[in-house]
Order: sequence, then C-alpha cells, then structure tokens
Amino acid sequence: MAAAVPSFLPLSLDSSLRPMLISSSSVLINRSRFPSISLSSTRSAAGAIEASTPGRVVFLDDLGLYRLQTIDKYKREGPLGGGWLEIRPMEDGEIDPIIQLLSESFIESMGMPPRYVPLLTFIVRQYVMGRRLLLPHAVMLVGFYRDDGKEPELACTAEISFDSFGANVAPPTPLPPKDCPYICNMAVKKDLRSSNGL
Repeated sequence: MAAAVPSFLPLSLDSSLRPMLISSSSVLINRSRFPSISLSSTRSAAGAIEASTPGRVVFLDDLGLYRLQTIDKYKREGPLGGGWLEIRPMEDGEIDPIIQLLSESFIESMGMPPRYVPLLTFIVRQYVMGRRLLLPHAVMLVGFYRDDGKEPELACTAEISFDSFGANVAPPTPLPPKDCPYICNMAVKKDLRSSNGL
C-alpha cells in the first residue's frame, strides 16, 4: 500500500488578511495590562465593542472596524490528508478546549510532567482572555479537522498579531520587528500531528 501524500492547505495572508498589515491609529480607551472584563460583548454598528463591565467601552476608528469585520469573516477550508480542515477565528465558546490544547502542548515542549497541566491551564487562561481583548490588532485562529463523516474536532490553534498594539508584551527572542505580523503560540493536537499532515 502506497504511503499517503500529504496535502497542503493554501493559507495566504496576502489576500484575506491584508487589511491587518496596514498600520492603524485605532485607539483603545481605558487599556490596562490585565483588564478584568467578561468576554461577552456586543458589537455595535457605530464601531464600538461594548464590554459587559459597566463603564468600559472600546472604540475603533473606521480602519479598526474594517479590520474587525475582516477578521469576523475570515475562514479557510480545504482537504488535508484524508479529511477536511477549517481555519477561522476563535469563538467565545471555544476558549476552554483551546486553553487545554495550548497547556498540553506547552507542557510537552517544556518537558514538564503532565501533573502541571492544571497550573499551566490557569496561566494560559489569563493570557488568552487578555489577548481576546486586542481584536482587531491580534487574533487567535483555530483549526477544526473532520475525517470520514465524524464530527469536527479541534485540531490546532495559532495566534497572530498584526501591529505593535497587538504584539506580545514579552515575546521570545529574537524580537520581531514592530508593526509586522507575528505568529506565535501554535499548537496541534498530538494524535493529529503526523497521521494527517498537520
């Protein structure tokens, strides 16, 4: 039996995420390093994201609103291995599985025992919740893989920052250039890594 040839999903940042590569003067009001607001929010047509905490509103200029709408509509899908991969921005209801995937991947890459997963999960949760507030300057993308008519399962995730406002406060060295796209915190579910070419 011949070995399966891995297939590749074309993911071009040039076309669909190009608006994020333009520098912006979008302003975030009342920004703090560790904001304590709920992730449930409503988006208004006027370009503001109104958080559920009283008195906290994030305003976006026209370019910021355009970027936010572009991210909301971003979706790439295609065949991969013997199945189908869909990549899109993370939604609020997917935070827990993504945090678990990141925690398990980080524990493995750091060579730590699995018993530290709950501690790392707490730390990763705080980080992911903070990063969610930086839309449209940064986004967490997720990949769902479906094979042989099964239900789609979370397969992978990656974080992309588009400018200095969305940049990671303490990135690993070497430091990325300011106002340039930066991909980090990539994780792929262990049982899908080699068998499907992820």
